[in-house]
Amino acid sequence: MDTLQLIKINDDQLLATLSSDLDIFSKTFKLNLKIDSIKNSSRKITYDILNNYIKSGPNKKELDHLKTEAYELFNILSFFELEQYFIKLKKSKIPPHLHLILDSDTNLIPFEILHDGKDFLSDYIIFSRVLIDSKKSFNFEFNIEQSQKFYLVGNPSESEDINEDVMNELSSISEYISPIFNLRGPFRHRNVDKVELIRLIGSSSLLHYSGHYTNDGWSLYNDSFSANDIKKCSRTPNFLFSNSCGNYNDSFIEFINSFLHKGTKTIISSLGSLPSEKAVEFSSIFYNFFL
Repeated sequence: MDTLQLIKINDDQLLATLSSDLDIFSKTFKLNLKIDSIKNSSRKITYDILNNYIKSGPNKKELDHLKTEAYELFNILSFFELEQYFIKLKKSKIPPHLHLILDSDTNLIPFEILHDGKDFLSDYIIFSRVLIDSKKSFNFEFNIEQSQKFYLVGNPSESEDINEDVMNELSSISEYISPIFNLRGPFRHRNVDKVELIRLIGSSSLLHYSGHYTNDGWSLYNDSFSANDIKKCSRTPNFLFSNSCGNYNDSFIEFINSFLHKGTKTIISSLGSLPSEKAVEFSSIFYNFFL
């Protein structure tokens, strides 16, 4: 598997390392960039421009704006240095998989919607991520064993605007999950209160949540499940799919990091507004492809 590691050296430098199965494409280079400027550019793309594009619907002006800013960040990160590698990926008949190894600073970069001047990277690359502490050493090999408990949680806030889509989603992905894992649930609606969710998280190896995200955490019925509640869990799942909206504010980053600090190894989550029908479509494609 090809990997791209991008980690912070200090406030003014990043280190990029591409490791490819073909040695001619493997490369390491330093980037003399202020990490704060990268964060600001990333937030502008994912929080401002992308959200406006999603809210306004198909809009050429907004799309062109997104492409321009995403291409600018692509070049700021000096990814033009990897031009031949990206050309090779585009020629692949099977969608190539690139595993990103990032730290808490570089994890903010929206790799999926970076633009190479012709295409968004996610048009021809399937990305996965692992978040590391760049000051420590880690083993990046993580395999999910079959027959582990896989919990499904859906619409605990009982929100009418997403209920039909969420119920259809849980039914669809159950068909992919149950032959391989020990499927538990779906656990739905107001029965999943804060105490019950703490119990479910603490006893699951893999968990899929589908529902709304509020300003500080997952939406429950007349309540929310925040970073402070995650800290109350005895443990957290190795794998978490949070199929909800997200953003780049401090509370959302704290929410995601709370799972990672508790031991979660893999998290899939949106970093912007996510229409429920698109969320359903994506999760079905994901489980169909990877299971």
